[in-house]
Amino acid sequence: MSSTQKIGQILIAVWLMGILGHAQAPPAPAEEPPGPNPTLTVQKILDEAPESALDKDPPDALRTGDRALALAQATQDTVGIAQAQRLRARTLERLKRTEEAVAAWRAAVVAWEQANETPGRIEAWASAGLLLALEKKAGAEALVAQATGLGRSEAKRPLASADALYRFGGAYYQRGLLPLARSLFAVSLGIREDRIPNSLAVAASLNGLGLVADRQGDLAGAREYHQRALTIRQQRAPNSLDVAASWNNLGGVAAQQGDLTAAREYYQRALAIQQQRAPDSLGMATNWNNLGVVAGR
Repeated sequence: MSSTQKIGQILIAVWLMGILGHAQAPPAPAEEPPGPNPTLTVQKILDEAPESALDKDPPDALRTGDRALALAQATQDTVGIAQAQRLRARTLERLKRTEEAVAAWRAAVVAWEQANETPGRIEAWASAGLLLALEKKAGAEALVAQATGLGRSEAKRPLASADALYRFGGAYYQRGLLPLARSLFAVSLGIREDRIPNSLAVAASLNGLGLVADRQGDLAGAREYHQRALTIRQQRAPNSLDVAASWNNLGGVAAQQGDLTAAREYYQRALAIQQQRAPDSLGMATNWNNLGVVAGR
């Protein structure tokens, strides 16, 4: 494996630990309402299938989803229908019943539209698109376009919509679906810059775009995105693990550009923060490895 490939793997590891593990979007402004809930009776059934149950016993979780759906339909609980279809879709995914899962996500879209809940529609479209993309079936791009289009036009809960787009940017990125990940990250960034400029959430979207650009070979673009993310993080969360993640990502870009002096400096800055904030952590071990890769070139 080449040094460049090693650095690419390191960047992925750093992102998974630094972004998914630490970066949190700030709470939505008071004027953005919370999402709707199903009726208590439907919610009680849904609660029988927590996240752990989906992996432990998918067939039982699917039966729970079917029960919740039947009750929600009988009582005309639109949000309950959407949530039940969501549970069914996620369970069907685990059972490798892709076509049925996509159909359940599409049914959730219809219910969420009736409930006037855009973030739920975004999740459903993006989830269905991801399934199609992983199966190498046509239509994923169109479904992601549906999700991003909803995000651009949402006025009631734009930040919740941006959060959903950002999460799926990460999911698509992890699976190597880079053009689609870029689209999702870019729209999340636009919403966040408009609503909560210079926030940690903006930095997270910038960081995601930087990682995509790096994987696509656009090192100049990657450096710009990571530098912008770092500037915000230094202002909003100085000496945090998110700042360390940005230094690490800049170090990876510099190393790939052949600027080993800068790469070493960036990695050392990241290490200094990790020694304070997370000594003996996996992130710190990764950073020592980064420095070793640079020293060996």
